[in-house]
Amino acid sequence: MNPVRRVRSRLTSLASLTTAVLLTAAAAIAAGPHAAGASQAPVACVAQQVFPQDTQPIVGSTAVLFVHGFVSSPGIWSQGSDIPLPAQAALLPGLTAWTFDYSKVAANWVTDPNTAPKLAGVIGCLAQATGNPVVVVGHSMGGLATQLAVSLAGPDGTPVARQVAEVITLGTPYQGSLFQTYSERGANALEGVAIGSGGLGGAGLVAAFEEMRSACAGAIVRNPDVDPCADMGLGRTPAGEALMYESDQIKALPPWPRGLPVYPLVADIHENVGVGALSVSVSLGDIPVSVESGTAAAYGKTPFIAQCQNNILLSLMWDSDSEPCYHHNLPHNPQIVAAVIAELRKFSKPPRPSPTASPSPTPSSASGPFIGVSETEGVYAADPATGRVLWTYQHSEGELAYTLNPSRPVFAGDTVYFGDIGDTTVYALDARTGALRWNADSLQPGVGQSPVTVSDATVYFWQKDGSATALDAATGKVRWTIPIGHVDNDPGPVVAGGIVLAPGREGNTGVLYGLDAKTGKTMWSQKAGAAAGSGLNPGGLGFVNLVVARDVVYATGTAGALTAYDIATGAVRWTVSATDVPDQSPPVTDGANVYVGGEDGALLAYNAADGAPGWRYLTDGPVSSGQGTATRAADVAAANGVVYLDNGDGTVRALDAATGAVRFNVPSVDGASSPAFTPQVVAGTLYVSGQTGIVAMDAATGALRWRQPAGTGQSTVTVRAGIVFDTDENGHVYAVDAATGSVLWDHANQAAGG
Repeated sequence: MNPVRRVRSRLTSLASLTTAVLLTAAAAIAAGPHAAGASQAPVACVAQQVFPQDTQPIVGSTAVLFVHGFVSSPGIWSQGSDIPLPAQAALLPGLTAWTFDYSKVAANWVTDPNTAPKLAGVIGCLAQATGNPVVVVGHSMGGLATQLAVSLAGPDGTPVARQVAEVITLGTPYQGSLFQTYSERGANALEGVAIGSGGLGGAGLVAAFEEMRSACAGAIVRNPDVDPCADMGLGRTPAGEALMYESDQIKALPPWPRGLPVYPLVADIHENVGVGALSVSVSLGDIPVSVESGTAAAYGKTPFIAQCQNNILLSLMWDSDSEPCYHHNLPHNPQIVAAVIAELRKFSKPPRPSPTASPSPTPSSASGPFIGVSETEGVYAADPATGRVLWTYQHSEGELAYTLNPSRPVFAGDTVYFGDIGDTTVYALDARTGALRWNADSLQPGVGQSPVTVSDATVYFWQKDGSATALDAATGKVRWTIPIGHVDNDPGPVVAGGIVLAPGREGNTGVLYGLDAKTGKTMWSQKAGAAAGSGLNPGGLGFVNLVVARDVVYATGTAGALTAYDIATGAVRWTVSATDVPDQSPPVTDGANVYVGGEDGALLAYNAADGAPGWRYLTDGPVSSGQGTATRAADVAAANGVVYLDNGDGTVRALDAATGAVRFNVPSVDGASSPAFTPQVVAGTLYVSGQTGIVAMDAATGALRWRQPAGTGQSTVTVRAGIVFDTDENGHVYAVDAATGSVLWDHANQAAGG
């Protein structure tokens, strides 16, 4: 980082006690201007189509237009590890997805001719091309740009509002941002202190910083990728000033047209402030945007609020990316995405022809997000709404790793990655067509059983000889290979903070390595048992279960201890006595606490920051606080201040995450004993899988929403884009409507997909 930018970043962080990013992650710009799988639409519409499909005509569809925010680009929709929100929308029957890019002029405020006025033209063009009103999804300032756009009229005099079916906004600051206001004031104050004291890092540096900042006042940013004003003078640009709390510019925006539905979605980070019984929970919104500001415009719709708990506010200064409810993470926050998809499903229907629709872009290849494995078909892709197989890939006569492990191929961007232990090769397929992009067939001795991990354009995996290996995700070329003595049946690599967390061993001693993700260099290592004060069993695996939360990795293994390590340095932050934690119990964390099963069948809660013992809840049997298998008697999930347990006796328990008090205790599968699998909480609904099928409950009360006997619970359910996926003991895949519980489709003799 340029030293002037570094000073600016630190000043703003200190002033706000959060992060230097104002309304969206600057990293989103680096992600690229288009969402994964985008294809250029006709110039007349000036929009990018996402995942165009031969089976989904433009004419007769409902266009869903995604509009990014301030200091951002359409790349913000592609962030996160799951399938991008626009891609999920594009695969709903009768919908087409598009992105609008105004990133080069965003700092000029929404009144710039290339922002709201141009957006109004795109809305009109898409409405004409499809023959239907458009649904607009706006993130942050994108919602304000839409508010202005729908007040305008098209070239033919038609009000744009008549061409819009609904507006969905994510974290839009309808009242402005207090965070922006205080950050700018704080930065100004700290600059004054720095200059008055001779300057932080030297008077010359401060002078250069102030000169640059002053030069950015009112600047019209032409290219945010290279213009220093895009980072240095955000608060002094027209948009930065307009986004101040209750600014004149926001007040000057026209009101939403009467009768136009506006559905605001926001996030609320709760921070516990105080000590012990004196602690209170404080609502922080998504930090830049308060709940009040983000829900100030709700017309015909009840606002949706995603809830998150955070106990380490200062950590957001350095690692806001790990907080799902932080402002720039809303486009890929699981709760937000599920709520948006549920709303879009109301517009999903088979497209109808429209003889007057024009122009009509020519869509290209099809793509489906459900990626699975079948003994007869190999790797396949299926349309999630209909189950229609889009393509199959028979890569070899070898046995797929994913028919043997509770894992699945990895979908990243527009590529599917997987390993085959039959021919020890890693494969990359085009997610839209199934065409082979590359295969790393020169690996020696080759990929092991653990699944691959894809992060930052790199594929990480363990080889059969215990080596950790990294491949270029675009070409399959080896970037580095490091011998660590990894045990092959451990989980796949975990990548966090630029570090690959690699469990290995030296002789009979387990070792956790922290490897530089780019070079493979060992940055640190920690021996299992040493930190906990206990030795390993002969031939023990050492570290078996790793869970990352922000800048900490929580680990359990055959040493029996639960230990928290600093990801950057490997330093032990705290450890729990080996007598309390069983060998194979995976930890679960919600950021405030870490939960793990105890030897006596109790669920134990420890403070995530210092490991201090919290509450304990005694169950009727052993507890396994992680992804379930048929041999584990209980599984645990934590979400929104609640801990959920399904310990295999046909009962689901909900405990208060802060106190361990029981909130509800209800039958999940008619009281029948069944294997337990990790409960899933999505958009206020708790999904549980057991031997008698899938059950959906109200996550707050435990009230039954629906019960579906299909599935018979042989895996943890997956909830994606409003659909619940589950399998039975024969590998039969079921897709169930998340809202109603009705079976959408099923496939026989197919292993779990993704």
